[in-house]
Amino acid sequence: MLIILSQVTNGADTKVVRVLSYYEIPPFKISDTQGLSFDLVAQLNAASSPSLQFTLQHLPRNRINIALKSEEAVIVLLVNPAWFGDKEKTRYFWSESLFQDGNDVVSLVSSPINYTGIESLKGKKMGALLGRKYGLVDKAVEKGDIIREDVNDLGRNLRKLNAGYIDFTILSRTWSGYLINSQFLHGKFKRSPFKDFTRHLLMSRNLKPHVKFLTDWVNSLNHNEQWQTTLNKYGIKQ
Repeated sequence: MLIILSQVTNGADTKVVRVLSYYEIPPFKISDTQGLSFDLVAQLNAASSPSLQFTLQHLPRNRINIALKSEEAVIVLLVNPAWFGDKEKTRYFWSESLFQDGNDVVSLVSSPINYTGIESLKGKKMGALLGRKYGLVDKAVEKGDIIREDVNDLGRNLRKLNAGYIDFTILSRTWSGYLINSQFLHGKFKRSPFKDFTRHLLMSRNLKPHVKFLTDWVNSLNHNEQWQTTLNKYGIKQ
């Protein structure tokens, strides 16, 4: 999930920070008013002073790239330094991790796949998302070691897997965890870690005056019962 916090002024004493997200799938966005993104912004507002407040909007990823390139005072929420070419953390300010996430190889409990490397997937049929790249898996597909079937809907791959039409799919841990919980699919699927990553707060250099508040807030979430309850509500395990 990607979110920008873009600062505008509302009156003489209050700064309103727009929170922009392009990830419009559960659990980040469940409806026009519900989801992890909305809960996160609400908790941020509760922790902030009345002179600095936040509001959530959704925009495409390319608009986020433009904002960063033009050096606007923005924040991108729940991202990883590697995704923004900043593994050394020199281009932007970065918070500590908000939570651990990753992509999982999802298979049926009745035909489980324990992913230990690309060899674990050879000879299998994979449900993939149209246009998405899967790194080493793509190379195995090119060699004919894995059969790839594309769809344009993540949920359809889970349904195909449940019906036995594919052997596995690769899904976001956050998304698949929420879907399995919300549709009472416990016990049907095995999730084996494919690639782990952490989600952080990216802050552009022009937001330096607010960096301490935001990083302190993120650090406090590790011991915040409301935040831990929120993660559990969406099936995010820490």
